[in-house]
Amino acid sequence: MTSLLPPAEERRALIVLLAVIYLMIAGFGLVIPLLPFFAQAFDAPAWQVTLLFSAFSVGQLIGEPFWGKLSDRIGRKPVLIVTIAMVGVTYGFFAFAPNIWVAFFLRFVNGVFAGNISTLQGALADITPPEKRAGRMGIMSAAFSAGFSTGPAIGGFLAQPDRGALGFQLPLLVAAGFALASALAVILLVREHRPDAAAPKR
Repeated sequence: MTSLLPPAEERRALIVLLAVIYLMIAGFGLVIPLLPFFAQAFDAPAWQVTLLFSAFSVGQLIGEPFWGKLSDRIGRKPVLIVTIAMVGVTYGFFAFAPNIWVAFFLRFVNGVFAGNISTLQGALADITPPEKRAGRMGIMSAAFSAGFSTGPAIGGFLAQPDRGALGFQLPLLVAAGFALASALAVILLVREHRPDAAAPKR
């Protein structure tokens, strides 16, 4: 079976989507190891530290099926733009959270919008002919792994825990920058490629 797109366009879309996946996961990995120290800066007990982790997962659990279904209905690109941009915005607000309760709320909202992995997978599948999909999903997994590997190192390098909560603003803002750069890349460089999007309606 031939490619769904001209080779140059397929290559560009693949590179952009893989870069977006890397930056999103690097931003996530950058923040995760800092959360216990961030929470302790607010004198949070152990159960609140745990809840700070759980808030994101609960939000992602809610967001994942919602964004996946919405992207099937209205397209991958608008869903990716909104969700990735809002991930960046919530990271930015999280950097200036005044107390642990606001931090809980922002982590939950961040998780809701970060539940866009199924949309990213769908976008990658849309540009890939069936015989290449297994390989492309493997490359996507490699981008995930690269993000998880480098994100915590970046966060650890940038954090200044001796400054309290203020010492975590820079890595959180870098995570926000990663997400906003990803949203901009989707806006400028990714087109809607769903095979059924151009099909005539019956």
